[in-house]
Amino acid sequence: MAERPLAIIGGSSFVGASTIEQLKLDREIVVLSPSHKEVDITNKGSVREWILFQRPRSVVLLAAWTDVDGAEKGGNISLVSITNVNGVVNVANAVKEIGAHLIYVSTDFVFSGQDEKGEIGPYSEDCKPPRLWADKGTRGYYGGTKFLGELMLETMGVRNAVVRISYPFGNIVNPQKDYALKMIKAANKYPIFTDQYITPTYIPDFTAAVGVIASRQMQGTYHVATNNLTTPFAFVKRLYTNLGLSTEGLKRGNFKSYGAPRPQYGGLICSKTEGELGIKFHSWQDAVDEYSEEIKRFIPQEELFK
Repeated sequence: MAERPLAIIGGSSFVGASTIEQLKLDREIVVLSPSHKEVDITNKGSVREWILFQRPRSVVLLAAWTDVDGAEKGGNISLVSITNVNGVVNVANAVKEIGAHLIYVSTDFVFSGQDEKGEIGPYSEDCKPPRLWADKGTRGYYGGTKFLGELMLETMGVRNAVVRISYPFGNIVNPQKDYALKMIKAANKYPIFTDQYITPTYIPDFTAAVGVIASRQMQGTYHVATNNLTTPFAFVKRLYTNLGLSTEGLKRGNFKSYGAPRPQYGGLICSKTEGELGIKFHSWQDAVDEYSEEIKRFIPQEELFK
């Protein structure tokens, strides 16, 4: 009997498109990815119908509201919650009904810059985000709803893995969403933070991790990110240097002057995940160096700022 497929809901998303492309290189993995028209996670009926028909072995849930700034606008709040909370419940119920395994892709934005104990990042897999909505720090509506999605899974009895990522990059075909390509463009116009601490996720590391978690039907909380801290300024400066761009005009910025709800002291510690999966994630320097070579091959310098 053929192996039941791996389903990726949200395959047209920035991370999803690259994940599908890379997983399909493994001929032992059959990957299904419905369009939004086929599966709207806010519609319980469409989710259940598709999952019960396809009967995947594992479902990777990447579909979500991910516009961090847009989530704070009053007119969007209801839709953000319906997508990031109700949508998770709809998928989890259908996955549970067929006895399958769910991989819920979450974010380091579930932390506000402090964890439940009031400690700043970076955060290990065992750190607990604040459970109160009106928490300490700067967890916004996006991070809050993603954490509510995590909490819902704790109560639903579905076999699941929560995979948190952070500032993903490594998809050259989508410069509007790719953290590295966005930063190259932004740094040409705006000051870049020197006092925010992050661990961007390199998409090849994410894809490798998802492949292992799905194949082993692993359960628990996993962190997938570059395995050492950086700042946005250091990150983009290395990109500029690698790409032969002048760094003299780069302006240093201060995080506290920026009002958006993002953790200042964020980042993910991944050592437990690396050990359990048997994967060594890239350092941010190695990931930037590797990705820079791809950028140089496929994007002319003059196109980087368009």
